[in-house]
Amino acid sequence: MANLKHLSLIKQGPESWNRGLKEENLIRPNLTGADLFGADLWQAILIQADLRVADLEGADLRGACLWEADLRWANLGGGLLCQCDLSKARLEGANLYGTDFYDADLRDADLRDANNLTAEQLYDVKTLYRTLLDPELKYHLMNTCPHLFEKPEDDG
Repeated sequence: MANLKHLSLIKQGPESWNRGLKEENLIRPNLTGADLFGADLWQAILIQADLRVADLEGADLRGACLWEADLRWANLGGGLLCQCDLSKARLEGANLYGTDFYDADLRDADLRDANNLTAEQLYDVKTLYRTLLDPELKYHLMNTCPHLFEKPEDDG
């Protein structure tokens, strides 16, 4: 269950959330099971956030930092994750129907067993370097977009 203080803060919008993170020195925000349907979380800092089973359907997460976020079994259907940093994020079992990943950084992310994920959704990501994918999807993408699996220049 989500921490009520964290939930209240995130529902105030990304500016309040990001400011509150710094003021409260929040580490590993707990938003487990949160109802964030259609939320405006543009450029929200959600580093190491626990968003398991959260409802983020239709949420605007463009430019958000979800580095090492736990999104297992979350509903991200129809969400905008363009230009997100999803490095090392866990998305196993997440509903990704119609999710827009344009220019998202998915290096080291775990997308195995994600639901409703298509190759077409990943054609325009920034990188899939060391990303864990279901074998059939990975095979298809490696044959159609091999450049996505190359080591990014900014990966020291």
